[in-house]
Amino acid sequence: MSYQIKREESLEQAVRRIACEQIDKAVAELDDPRLSRPQAVHQLRKRCKKLRGLLRLVRPAMEKTYAKENACFRDTALTVGLRSTRNRYRIVGP
Repeated sequence: MSYQIKREESLEQAVRRIACEQIDKAVAELDDPRLSRPQAVHQLRKRCKKLRGLLRLVRPAMEKTYAKENACFRDTALTVGLRSTRNRYRIVGP
């Protein structure tokens, strides 16, 4: 689904709303019992990618905070992905 800006909201309000929606969906997918752990991790990483794309759309208006916010979502996706991979191949000792 594409992002939609409502007529009555400013660009800043729209970006905040869209970002919050994506974050809420990511949290809901992590808690969804119907998804396996690898599926939930994949969904989280996709949401982070969407959030980073949203940030890139408004990057010129975010001069001071873009790098920090982008790094946060990038690192979240990488960390969760690495943890999932590491746990999948962990050798359990005696």
